[in-house]
Amino acid sequence: MKRISLVKIQFGLLLWVSFGFTSFAQLSSSKLPIVVITTDVAIPDEPKVLGRMGIIWNGGGTENKITDPYNHFDGPIGIEIRGQTSQMFPKKSYGLELWDENQDGIDFALLGFPAEEDFVFHGPFSDKSLMRNALAYYLASKSMTYAPRIKFFELVLNNQYMGVYLLTEKIKRDKNRVDIKKIEPVDISGDKLTGGYILKFDKGDPEEVAWESPILPFPGAKKTKFLYETPKYDEIVPEQFNYIKGYIDEFELVLKGTEFKDPVNGYAKYINVASFIDFSLINEIGRNVDGYRLSTFFYKDRTSLGGKLTAGPVWDFNLAFGNANYCDGSNIDGWAWDFNSVCSQDNWFIHFWWKRLLEDPAYRNKMSDRWRELRKGPFSDAKIMFAIDSMQQEIGEAGTRNFQQWDVLGKYIWPNNFIGKTYAEEMNYLKTWVQDRLNWMDYQFDVILALEPEENLGFKLYPNPSSGKIFIETDKPWNNGEIMTIYSSLGQEVQSFKLPEGELQIDFELNAPRGIYLYQIADPIGKVMKQGKILIQ
Repeated sequence: MKRISLVKIQFGLLLWVSFGFTSFAQLSSSKLPIVVITTDVAIPDEPKVLGRMGIIWNGGGTENKITDPYNHFDGPIGIEIRGQTSQMFPKKSYGLELWDENQDGIDFALLGFPAEEDFVFHGPFSDKSLMRNALAYYLASKSMTYAPRIKFFELVLNNQYMGVYLLTEKIKRDKNRVDIKKIEPVDISGDKLTGGYILKFDKGDPEEVAWESPILPFPGAKKTKFLYETPKYDEIVPEQFNYIKGYIDEFELVLKGTEFKDPVNGYAKYINVASFIDFSLINEIGRNVDGYRLSTFFYKDRTSLGGKLTAGPVWDFNLAFGNANYCDGSNIDGWAWDFNSVCSQDNWFIHFWWKRLLEDPAYRNKMSDRWRELRKGPFSDAKIMFAIDSMQQEIGEAGTRNFQQWDVLGKYIWPNNFIGKTYAEEMNYLKTWVQDRLNWMDYQFDVILALEPEENLGFKLYPNPSSGKIFIETDKPWNNGEIMTIYSSLGQEVQSFKLPEGELQIDFELNAPRGIYLYQIADPIGKVMKQGKILIQ
């Protein structure tokens, strides 16, 4: 059962009173589907309560009138509030299950989605573009095996207009969602035991936590929690728990070990590498402040079906794309996977997997190649901007009604970095931020990513990129009067010094403007022993 603190409830009530969220926007017609829900009781966090839902939808681009009959769906549902921090906002998000008259789940092709019974109504509130989740899921759908489908609509709940919502699919095992084999309680051996699992990194109540990793994200950090998703904590049997935990434990030990780069027996033996790369690229485009550490899903199919651990689907981007004013979340530069280094005071850390994988040059090269491939296609400037413009056009006048109901424009809503006075200003900020972020990532993948980290034959130079403070580690002490010289990109000598005899680790300060520099380490007679690039940013 999810819980929300009294502080959050009080803060939510304060928002409601302070911003006057009791106005009622008049909804007579919309080009978006109109969803009308009624319940006889207040909707709780859990469990789902009985309600009734009617949907007016005359097809794409056609006017839907509130007085029209329910022509798409008309029947009972189970509904509950969903989300964690977002529950403090007066505009809630909801989890729905389509029911029959006996309150049993039924499959239905809701708003054109593949037929299923479980759906999510996401209510963007602090995200004043109304589309950050939609944008992330759209991009993921163009690069990953599966991403939640999306459809904007307007919601009326218990005779109150609630504004613009986003219909998405709940992440679950299904042939049209996470397409893996179903694992039954009797599947306790053989190939059937090896697949049908969905796990995640996230916040969670104690019973939802499957186990904690023994490997810390960094010294002194809290342990990373693995949470059950499929099978649920009250459905999984001991043999299944032992198998999936053992598989992850073995993968972690190999990834942490000295031979982790081995293409046969290293990390690639355990994970779908392409999925990890695509998952990272989506989180990096949005510089998702919650990426990699919260709402981070993984799944594993049976071994006979190639069942390596697969990253995804992506989920929860309402604080991405420049919408977070903490932990560098709004910066267009810097990697989201570096969260721990810029926000070590946070309670939820990024697990060691992501940075460790980047220590393999082969992994970094694959990521660079994939980025360039996607930038020529679905991630091109033109296609991403077209997607944003198309979503804005689809929302249309419904956006005006949303902000009549929720008077948030020009006001700070946690954790906004930018506060636009109008919806147009919010959209301009989003588009400008995304374009700047794409440009920064292009530069990183073209020039810089190959520099992280500089490590070969017992030699490591880090961090790279750097703000000026640089460390060098070797497995053999300097003892032959080696000289390190640093040059500008034009070949001009910037700095030179003798490496201290007998030392395995040194540090030095490169006091130089931002840019790319070349370094060489040579013996006393000038023979170059090592060379590379350093980025100062």
